[in-house]
Amino acid sequence: MFEPDLADHTAARRPDPWIGRAVGGVGIVLLLLVVLTLDGDPMFTGASNAEIVDWAHQHESGIYVAAYLEGLAMLLNAVLLGALLWRARVGGTLLAIAYGLIGTSLAIDMVNVGAQYALGKAVDRGLGDGALLGLFTFAEQLTFTDGATWGLVIAAASVASLRARTLPRPICWLGLVVTGLHLLGIPIQLAWTGTAEGGMGPISTTALLLWWLATGISLVIRPGRAMRPGVSV
Repeated sequence: MFEPDLADHTAARRPDPWIGRAVGGVGIVLLLLVVLTLDGDPMFTGASNAEIVDWAHQHESGIYVAAYLEGLAMLLNAVLLGALLWRARVGGTLLAIAYGLIGTSLAIDMVNVGAQYALGKAVDRGLGDGALLGLFTFAEQLTFTDGATWGLVIAAASVASLRARTLPRPICWLGLVVTGLHLLGIPIQLAWTGTAEGGMGPISTTALLLWWLATGISLVIRPGRAMRPGVSV
């Protein structure tokens, strides 16, 4: 009786390292996708209206590609955070709230992607400068609206991973720093410059990229899942 039970237990645990490495790979691919979408975009650069219109006309196809990559990146972010919650065995009300926040964040991001697709189509149809500037501004400002919701999910995943010991402590604390920057970044920026744009954006983005990279590498190197009880409310 002992040998079959041991075999069953081993079989149940065997896929876990592969899952951990796959999740780590998601984090690294996510980082690469986001880096690819950061180059050549006039958002938050202080570009004039004429420069924005010229860029749109010169990068019609590029607008579609960047929007697609951004949508894919946010889907991978949802997968990464969901997997971290699963590895930490989060359950109950906390898991339901976290999934609700993930869904809310994805909805915001998909609207952003749609606005960018609409910008590309507006260029294709030869719409006026006002239409292009309106769509560009709408897509640009939408980037500020999902920071708090993603940040709260990162906080939940970080605290749960810290308690379950499924991620190294420094990475969990970095996740909480990322959360703080995402929650407080806009209020600090508003108090600083009176607008949502400014230095806090690059700071919070850099912290998030570092957290993605550290999480991905950690899971590739240490893919196993700790067996401590999970977090549920």
